Amino acid sequence: MDKKNWLKGKRLSTCLLVMLSFSVVSCQEQWYVTVPDASDPSAPVICISKGKNCSGDGVIFNTLLFSQYTEDGRELERMWAIKPTENVPVKDLKYGVVPSGWRELQPARPLRLGDWYAINSHFYFRMTKVGETINNEVRSVIEFMGQAHSKRNQ
Repeated sequence: MDKKNWLKGKRLSTCLLVMLSFSVVSCQEQWYVTVPDASDPSAPVICISKGKNCSGDGVIFNTLLFSQYTEDGRELERMWAIKPTENVPVKDLKYGVVPSGWRELQPARPLRLGDWYAINSHFYFRMTKVGETINNEVRSVIEFMGQAHSKRNQ
């Protein structure tokens, strides 16, 4: 196979993979993440809701997985994993504290300022400190992976 046809095939397979990813994401229930309390950055309060800005009901998950990521989008390690024992939605979640009706699959490791973390590889967040103020940043998978792609190509 010559280089031109190989590149065409590579682009086509990449496009198909991206389209498949979007179709899988779009089939899931829509949910949003905010970090309303990062006063303890190693264990922040995270709001997972059906509406933006922590509005609406909580969300039912099969499993909640927290993982650490690099800025260029590589998963480094699993930080915490919990699973419901009942059909219980989660909304306000203190990282590391297992909510009622859930069980821990993997104990929580403390989060660190400046590092990126993902919830079910769907929303990404990090906390940074400027002076005495702790700021947080939340990005969707599309926003984070777009930024990660740019970092890899620099």
